[in-house]
Amino acid sequence: MKSKESQVAAQFRLNQWALEVQECMNRPKDMTVGEWCEQHNIKKANYYWRLKRVRQACLEQVEGSSANFIELPAPVQQTMPSASALATAANDASSTAAVLHTACGISIEIKGNATAGFIKNLIGVLANA
Repeated sequence: MKSKESQVAAQFRLNQWALEVQECMNRPKDMTVGEWCEQHNIKKANYYWRLKRVRQACLEQVEGSSANFIELPAPVQQTMPSASALATAANDASSTAAVLHTACGISIEIKGNATAGFIKNLIGVLANA
């Protein structure tokens, strides 16, 4: 079992690495990861190792949290929608249906027109991140 001191030190390092990863993600579009690493005196291999560790920590937090899902009723389909129903549906499709927040600061916004397949793929990607 790890001591509290080593757990705190590990968490501190993860927080520092998460800030580095976020900073690298916000680099100028024309700058490569290698160039960013060179400017910040970080070996590219170390950056990717830290990125992997940050992702693993985020995944562990997501898996460890108890996510509550609410079952929604199936949408009622109209055989011939009215013009106002079409306008409402168009507005709802582009509006935000849900926002997912992880403990490590990642936010994912899901629009109302997201398909079940898209959401399934998104969850698969998050599980393997």
